[in-house]
Amino acid sequence: MSNRIKALSSEELLGMELEDLAILFLLDFADMSQPRSIRNLIRNSADGDNYADGDNYEEISEVLIEACQFLCNEGLLAYNILQGDLQNIYFITRKGNQELELYQQEEKLHSLEEDLPENEQDNQSRADQYWQEFLEYCGNNNFSLEGIDWGRNNQYCGFRIPDVSDDEIFVAAWRHPDGGQIATNVHLKASTDNTKSSFDALATFTLLKEEEIDIQAAFSKNVIWQRHPRFRTFGPVIGIYQDVDSTDWQTQFEWLRRNLLMLNRIFRPRILKIIPLV
Repeated sequence: MSNRIKALSSEELLGMELEDLAILFLLDFADMSQPRSIRNLIRNSADGDNYADGDNYEEISEVLIEACQFLCNEGLLAYNILQGDLQNIYFITRKGNQELELYQQEEKLHSLEEDLPENEQDNQSRADQYWQEFLEYCGNNNFSLEGIDWGRNNQYCGFRIPDVSDDEIFVAAWRHPDGGQIATNVHLKASTDNTKSSFDALATFTLLKEEEIDIQAAFSKNVIWQRHPRFRTFGPVIGIYQDVDSTDWQTQFEWLRRNLLMLNRIFRPRILKIIPLV
């Protein structure tokens, strides 16, 4: 196994959401230099140095098997991967390889969500100033979206989509801590064990993606569709990214303002049409 799963403590592994653990599995598969049976993979992971306590073995094994089954159900691994010790981890489908490339791209895109550098306090103060000035810019430049109280932090500034619950879907501006990249995204909030929402973020994402060609035609930049973002805070994410001059805030503000309004214009009617169906 690579370091992704081995680095987790048993508590972290057992506490992870199934989809996140499955993504780690898929990424770990790509790192394997030698074929290995999936059963041995699970056995070695569950009985590794971090999990010396035999009481956790069966529970960890069950969670790892569930993660593999999820990958099979998603079409990312062939079903026969679980059939016996002779089946090795390289039975990855074409779809699995494509999704793996997307996950790796998302990992690079969202590297900003790793720990902030040592001058964290300075970055936080600068980020607060950035978003404050951005909101002032929007207020002075014909911006119709309402801000979300909890939707502003070091990296994000969130806004409501009219007539859509921000507990389910919202748009947000995003800025890399080093100021070199910005983005505007539609966030579909996946339910967790702590929430009882009936909203199905993944089903909504799937239905929206059926209109990917028409949606892409409305934007000059590539629209990035992230069903399972590597660092998933909210759920599926759809949006566009732009490399920028970190010192030119005014140009960034206009790009963010314009593209947030465009996301709302393009996605709102589609979302209102889809929500009753999911």
